[in-house]
Amino acid sequence: MFVLLFIIIQEMGRAGRDRKVSWCILLYDPTDVTIQEYFIRNERPEGKYYDVVLSLLRINAQGLRESNLMLTTGLSQKATRNILADLEEQRFIEHNPKSRTYTAISRLGQIDFSAYDEVRLQKLQELSNIQNYVRCDTCYMEYLTTYLGDEPGSHCRQCGRCRKTNFPPVTPSRRIQAAVAYFLEEGFLPCIEKRPEHEAGWSLSFHGNSRTGRLVRASKYENAGPFAPNLVNRVVKLVRTRYPIDTINGIVSVPPTKSGLLVETFARQVAAQLGIEYLSVIEKVRPTQEQKYLTNWRQKVDNVRGAFCASSPEIAGRTLLLIDDIYDSGYMLREVAQALRQAGANSVFPLTITRTAHSDDQ
Repeated sequence: MFVLLFIIIQEMGRAGRDRKVSWCILLYDPTDVTIQEYFIRNERPEGKYYDVVLSLLRINAQGLRESNLMLTTGLSQKATRNILADLEEQRFIEHNPKSRTYTAISRLGQIDFSAYDEVRLQKLQELSNIQNYVRCDTCYMEYLTTYLGDEPGSHCRQCGRCRKTNFPPVTPSRRIQAAVAYFLEEGFLPCIEKRPEHEAGWSLSFHGNSRTGRLVRASKYENAGPFAPNLVNRVVKLVRTRYPIDTINGIVSVPPTKSGLLVETFARQVAAQLGIEYLSVIEKVRPTQEQKYLTNWRQKVDNVRGAFCASSPEIAGRTLLLIDDIYDSGYMLREVAQALRQAGANSVFPLTITRTAHSDDQ
């Protein structure tokens, strides 16, 4: 959904440039408004986080780097950078490019948030304008001319309010609905990008509220037992169609943080169906927290760094399939893959049941 009504007007103008009959359809879902409101209200961190960052810099007279602040506060990289930029602009801190550190400047006064509040209110008003446009029960064109500051004219007699026959309701057939559902659940496979530690790979589905995501959550967090047999069958099919099945000669799984043998059991079932040896070669050498409870990439990297070891002679020269349940930030998968490569694995191909849709910087 567009955030500015003016952009919608521009798009309408593009449709009618050739002076032929054109249809402009705005796809609107009330949940989109909630999402946009969240982004607008959280574009700048709350004032208390500015105070936290400034206090840390005042305590550490030698200065702190961006990564130090992220690790200590749990703020995302974007939020940390916004705070540092605002504090530097208002002369509360200064940046040393050579050492990449920030230090506090001795000065009195309060941080001025008025400019940020003004921008936030303006964006919320624009969002409200779009809601009013969608909900208006009179001529759409009349609403737009009023919004642009022109004199309200007569009804256009063409829009969806003036002549509803121009926009008859459309209900997708069951066949189309089923095809869309299949595409979203099984036809569209999220890719795991190639990294220095591992090759490119795939996930069966995005996590979210997909059917696959619900099955994973039920087993992982709701004590529903092993992952569903259907997931095993789908992963086997995925490996046979998307991976270099002729060269993979070993399957390993990411050691658990909390879920016991859930992933290992799943990986062993996949290995049995594919006729590929399962290798129990990854050892967790220190405890880690669940990545989902950490709030930025700096904390997630620090949480898993050096946490795994692979020293078995069985690894050397093998092409391995590395299986996990959920791909979130990807740092744990990369750390395990790196341990396998250091132990002599020729290459490592990752595969997870689901993948979250957000970025690493949460």
